[in-house]
Amino acid sequence: MQGNGVLSRVCARCGRPARWSVTFEEASARWLCDGCLEVETGFRALRRPLSQMARPAPESDRCPACGTRWLLVEATALVGCPVCYEVFGSAIRSRFGCD
Repeated sequence: MQGNGVLSRVCARCGRPARWSVTFEEASARWLCDGCLEVETGFRALRRPLSQMARPAPESDRCPACGTRWLLVEATALVGCPVCYEVFGSAIRSRFGCD
């Protein structure tokens, strides 16, 4: 155990510090480092914090005309009424790449 109370994990493949627990089918979990994660699974570890990848939220969470919430628009790519385009316009363009 390290001084900060976090258990130290070692990559099962190369021995470097690991931060990913991966389970393949019915096998038990294995700890992998970022490099070995990509080699064994094809997935890349996040290199940037999620806060840097977040897209801007709209000024308002809800359309005043129909009551549609931004989370629903973001999840379904559907708006409730023409006013939604005004309320969520910049967030729609940013989220769905319509700039």
